[in-house]
Amino acid sequence: MAFRSPLRRFDFFQKTVEDARIKTASGGLITLLSSGIILIVILLEWIQYRKVVVVPEIVVNPSHGERMEINFNVTFPKIPCQLLGVDVLDISGEFQQDVQHSVSKTRLSPDGEVISVDDLQPNSPENEDDPLNSTPEEQKCGDCYGAAAFSSSETPGCCNTCNAVREAYGRANWAIGDVDAFKQCQEENYKENYESQKVEGCNLAGQLFVNRMAGNFHIAPGRSSQKGMHHVHDTNDFSREKDLHDMSHIIHELSFGPPLDPSIATKNPLDNMVKKINSPDYRYEYFIKCVSHQFVFLKSNMETIDTNRYAVTEHERPIHGGREEKVPSHINVRGGVPGVWFHIDISPMRVIHRQFRGNTLGGFLTNVLSLLGGCVTLATFIDRGYYESKKMKKT
Repeated sequence: MAFRSPLRRFDFFQKTVEDARIKTASGGLITLLSSGIILIVILLEWIQYRKVVVVPEIVVNPSHGERMEINFNVTFPKIPCQLLGVDVLDISGEFQQDVQHSVSKTRLSPDGEVISVDDLQPNSPENEDDPLNSTPEEQKCGDCYGAAAFSSSETPGCCNTCNAVREAYGRANWAIGDVDAFKQCQEENYKENYESQKVEGCNLAGQLFVNRMAGNFHIAPGRSSQKGMHHVHDTNDFSREKDLHDMSHIIHELSFGPPLDPSIATKNPLDNMVKKINSPDYRYEYFIKCVSHQFVFLKSNMETIDTNRYAVTEHERPIHGGREEKVPSHINVRGGVPGVWFHIDISPMRVIHRQFRGNTLGGFLTNVLSLLGGCVTLATFIDRGYYESKKMKKT
C-alpha cells in the first residue's frame, strides 16, 4: 500500500462514485449509434486487411536462351488440311518446317462440321504407317526417285509414303509434277483423296516451342523449303483450285506461355478474331510485340507463373495473281505467298506482378485502435454537449 500511494498522483483516469453518475436516454442512444459505427468501421478495416492487391514492377528480363511456348487455334473454312502447313523461322536461322508433332489438323466439311482429326504423334502406337514402329523385319525402304539424299533424317535414303517423296522433292527444290508417277502416291490414292477433300476447311491447333527471339511462324498453303536466305512455298496445288479457296480465317486463340486463370488474365488481343476475304491471293500479317510477365503469388504454396502478354498491329494485302475485281482500289498489289503470318518481336523488359495484403497486421491494429479512440471521444463530446444544453434550458 505504501508503494501504491505515490502512483495516485499520475492517474489521469479519475473515477467517480456510482451515486454521482447520471444516465440519460440521449446518452444511451449515442452509445448505441457509436457502437454500430465502430463495428462497421472495424469490419471495413478487416476487409481491407484481407484484400489482396497486385503491385506491378518493371525490370530488365534476366532470362537468356529460354524457349517460348506458343498456343494457337486457327480455322480456315475454305482451305483443306492437306494444303496447309505451319512453319517457324527466327533470326538465329532456326527453321521448323511443316510442324506436325505438336499440331493437330481437323478436317471440316463445307458446313463447318468435323470430319476427322489428324493428331497422331511420331512413334505413337496408332501411327501404323510410321516405319519407326515396325520391327526390323517389317521395315522397308521406298524409292525416293532421285531425291534420296534429301529424304527424312529418321529414315535416311528411304521414302515409304507419298508425303515422304513430296518432302524429299521439296528439300531438293525439284518440281513434283504428276504425283501418279510415284508408286507410293498411287498406292495411297493421293489424287482421289485430294479431289474428295478440296472443298473442305481445316482447323489447326496446337503448340509451338520456339527460341525467345524475334522471328515468325506462319500458316500457308504449299510445301515450304529454304533456298539460301529465302523461304519459299510450292503453291501449285493451291493455285490449281483458286476458285474453291480463299484466305478467310478465324483465330480462336493465340497466346504465349502457359494459360492463366481468368481472374488474373485479360483477353488476348487476337482471340476470336474473324477475317473474311473472297480472294485466294491474299496475305494477312500480324506484328506482335511480346512482353514477359511474371506472377508472384501471396501464398507460398502457389508456384510463380512465367508467361507473356502481347500487343498487335494488323496488316493485310493482296499479292500478285489476285483477282483484281475483288481487291479494294486503295490497296497496292505486291508479291509474296498467301497465308497468315505472325511476326514476333520480343521486348527486353519483364513485368512482375506481386501480390500483397491490402494492409499489414500492425497497420490493421493501429487503425482499429485509433478509430476506437476517436469514436469514443467524439461520442463523449456530443453527449456532454447535448446534456449541458438541456441543463441550461432548464435553468
